[in-house]
Amino acid sequence: SQHNLVHFELFDIPETGINEILNSLKESQHNSLKTLILNNARINYNGTILSYMKYLQNLQELRFNKCICNRNVFFNNKNNKNDIFDGENNYEEGLWLPNLKYLQVDYIDGKGEKLNELSLIISSILIRCSPLINSNV
Repeated sequence: SQHNLVHFELFDIPETGINEILNSLKESQHNSLKTLILNNARINYNGTILSYMKYLQNLQELRFNKCICNRNVFFNNKNNKNDIFDGENNYEEGLWLPNLKYLQVDYIDGKGEKLNELSLIISSILIRCSPLINSNV
């Protein structure tokens, strides 16, 4: 456990690992973390990831660099109204990032092809709860 971690960058993390790491950050770094960068992280269930973000309210920079989502899982979730498509938007409850100034969302599938639709959806969710980004759009 590191006290007052300001910048945290992860590379090549499996989905179970990312959930454990974000849970740990939620518990220990919620007041200090200003930059979170996820590189090549496997994220198939974005509602879970977004629900952790509400605990990191001091974030100023958030990047999803080439995060990997299984194309079949994405379309299955979309068609079956699961995860971020369930209509309840539970992940948005309490999601407010008042200090976020920089956001980058770049999703790819397992073959390295861009998932522009998913990137746009996640971006729009995060922009709605980030007044500093909203004022610059």
